[in-house]
Amino acid sequence: MPPSFIMSFQNTIALAHLYLADYRAALDTLDQASSTAERFGYHFYEPLLLDARGQVELARGNVAHGIELCERAERHPAVADDLGCRALACSHAATAHRRAGELERAVDAYDLALDRLAGEQLHYPRLTVRANRDYAACLLDDRRDVAELTALAGEADRHTLPFIAAKCAVFAAIVEDGRGAREAALWRLREVLPTCLDLGHLHFLCQELSTAPGLTLDLLATTRDTVVTRQLLQALARHPRGVTMLVAALACGEPIATETLTVGSAMLDPADRSTLLRRGRRHRLPAVRRLSAQLEAVGEPHDPARDALPELTRREVEILSLIAEGRRNAEIAEQLVLSPTTVKTYVNRIFSKLGVTDRVQATLRYRAHAETAAPDGPAA
Repeated sequence: MPPSFIMSFQNTIALAHLYLADYRAALDTLDQASSTAERFGYHFYEPLLLDARGQVELARGNVAHGIELCERAERHPAVADDLGCRALACSHAATAHRRAGELERAVDAYDLALDRLAGEQLHYPRLTVRANRDYAACLLDDRRDVAELTALAGEADRHTLPFIAAKCAVFAAIVEDGRGAREAALWRLREVLPTCLDLGHLHFLCQELSTAPGLTLDLLATTRDTVVTRQLLQALARHPRGVTMLVAALACGEPIATETLTVGSAMLDPADRSTLLRRGRRHRLPAVRRLSAQLEAVGEPHDPARDALPELTRREVEILSLIAEGRRNAEIAEQLVLSPTTVKTYVNRIFSKLGVTDRVQATLRYRAHAETAAPDGPAA
């Protein structure tokens, strides 16, 4: 397969991980795409990768760095004549400003993006930027109603763009809730939430609903579909500060509290998992206290992707396993479609994290941990 195809697929896979709110996997895949671009000199892909990485960093809460990456993508000479690409990068930076509460700056950036899309024939980029712009304008000006968002949702439906239509509905609900119309907001969310979940846009849900915690908790408390409840909790758990929302969800009572514990125990990082279970042990309901104690006794869920050593990323584990097999850097680069320079960087990073100085020591550490982590065999 041509390297340009490989890199394009890697970028697409990274975006899929982003939409599913698997931010660590998205960054790992973007590392692969960047390495492929570097190895084969495909510098024209750099702005796309910068923009995607910027979106991931924004989602992880690294706002300043994310904005910097999106703005670098927008200014990159490789897209100087591609107004559509520049507009989307500008829009992503605008969304970061909006989520940071910088509404006037966000509206100005969205307007700039729309100006660049003036001659765009494709409906998706134009409508998605308009949806974001109208939402920011509603947040900025209480006199604006949600009629424009509703009309935009209808236009998106006519063009068979269900995600944009769903996005408009979620935005309208958050605006209505902010103006005291919670029942109307809940009605909108109940109507659109299954569509958002079916489309797999967990990233959008976790980022936007986290800005309206009261509305989101009422949605959890009043949703009767247990599958939707579980999927919504899973989306919220993916937010970098998701533990805050899950701890608050414990107050919803059963069965939400027990479902929250189950989801949080499986998905949160160790420190956040401990926080959630500690709060669960102090819950007013005996069933919730019992489940918290049981989950704590079981311990953290097993993560096969980190079997080799927990301090390493998935990609570092993969490279370490190849080192343990005796592969040289050039062989690793060939197998993983990375540049030798990138492999060398990974190897140095692995050595630093493990506190070793050569491949023999790294291999011994890997094998020692693998033997410790391996399940016991059948009794003799």
